[in-house]
Amino acid sequence: MHKVRSYRAIVEYAPVVLIWISILVFFLAKYEDLFLPFYWDALGVYGPGILHMVDNGIGFLPSALPPELSRGHPLLFYYLFASYVTVFKFSLFKIHLLAFSISIGLVLSVRYIGSQFFNKWIALLSSVALMLIPNFFSISAMILPEIIIALSVLFGLYFCYKKQWLRYFIVCAIGILTKESAIVIPVASAFFVLLFSQYRTFKNLLFSLSPLLVFAGFLIIQKIQNGWYLFPWHVQLMSYDFIRIKTTFYTCVNMLFIAQGRTLLTIFIASGLIPYLINFKKNNCNRIHPFICLAFIFSAGFVCFSALNIYMDRYLLSILPLLVLIFGFSLKAWIKFSGKKYWIPALVALLFAIYPLTKYGQDEFKFDQDINFRDVVSVQMSATKYIEDRVVENEEVYANFPLYFGLKDVRYGYLSSRDSLDVYSVIKDSMRWIAVMEPSPVSIQSLNLDTSKIDKVFERGCAKAVVFKMR
Repeated sequence: MHKVRSYRAIVEYAPVVLIWISILVFFLAKYEDLFLPFYWDALGVYGPGILHMVDNGIGFLPSALPPELSRGHPLLFYYLFASYVTVFKFSLFKIHLLAFSISIGLVLSVRYIGSQFFNKWIALLSSVALMLIPNFFSISAMILPEIIIALSVLFGLYFCYKKQWLRYFIVCAIGILTKESAIVIPVASAFFVLLFSQYRTFKNLLFSLSPLLVFAGFLIIQKIQNGWYLFPWHVQLMSYDFIRIKTTFYTCVNMLFIAQGRTLLTIFIASGLIPYLINFKKNNCNRIHPFICLAFIFSAGFVCFSALNIYMDRYLLSILPLLVLIFGFSLKAWIKFSGKKYWIPALVALLFAIYPLTKYGQDEFKFDQDINFRDVVSVQMSATKYIEDRVVENEEVYANFPLYFGLKDVRYGYLSSRDSLDVYSVIKDSMRWIAVMEPSPVSIQSLNLDTSKIDKVFERGCAKAVVFKMR
């Protein structure tokens, strides 16, 4: 009897211990990233926007930030981080720690929701699978709104499934006030309500669409304060060209289901339907879980939304928690079908979850979706240090993105001995120093600079910076 109780205690508490051990390992693997300077969009938009609020007053309405910093987005993300910095004071470690804490909240949320659908061991594996995905690992400490959006998606769909409409409204409102892409949650939820008879009531349809009132309110205020509903530059980047939409759609599908080692996860998820179909013939299995259907509806809608807009890999991060939960559903189905040989699908699932570890640090530049972003940061730090040590007072410097922003404010993490440099994004004949970095929207070749004027080159992995001394 004592052995039975001990075994039950292990089964009950081991997943709890293991998830916290996994999070500790995850933290140690990311620890050095918490001290890194702002990177890419965090350097060009989100970091400067947060610090602008800290310097000039925190606000929630669109007028609280210049449009070039807000990009027309709702300001909840900026408001949250600026409030945090105001209370705890600014440091790169502190602000990255807040972003990382939100990411850990997403991991624990996957485990919690997973435990509502299957046992704690499968929920543990689903949450660990999320931590091992290169996309999530890389972005987990960056100052970007996508993790909050992913949390809103996860709980928004879960509360829709549970018909907990007040919680659903609050979560969706948080998502919509973080970024416009969250409007896909109520649209997908409304489709789900209409498709499933146990949800199909007019009241549920109204509840599912209710968060769109928040978005409408934001657009009205945006129009009053900024003179437009959506950021004009973003509107110009939208395309209804069929070829471009098809190309972006294929890119989304590749990023979600194939790239970075997710082919095996996809195969396992798809194979999870087989036990359902086999057992269905034996009248021994229910229909596919409604939450899976809701997750697929949202994912399809979000991919279509992304295909119409400017594309970046990180925008698809909202789907990854759903992907690992469906992975858990597939494992549950295989375990049920396998009977006493449950350890076979469990072992296969574990190996497939670990496999993306082999795809870290690829040669191809993936913006903020691979750990080779560290190469970009390292090269930018070295080039900035070199420039800072050589540029005299009031001397003008040309730099392209992302070097340009790193030279504008010491708080961004690149400068060490000056608050800023006199930096420009347009080359002047009078300039002595020109610094160009790749990857960048402005390539070294496009500037047609005299290579005999190269003073210093910095290279690491996929990143390169060239400093020209013109005279």
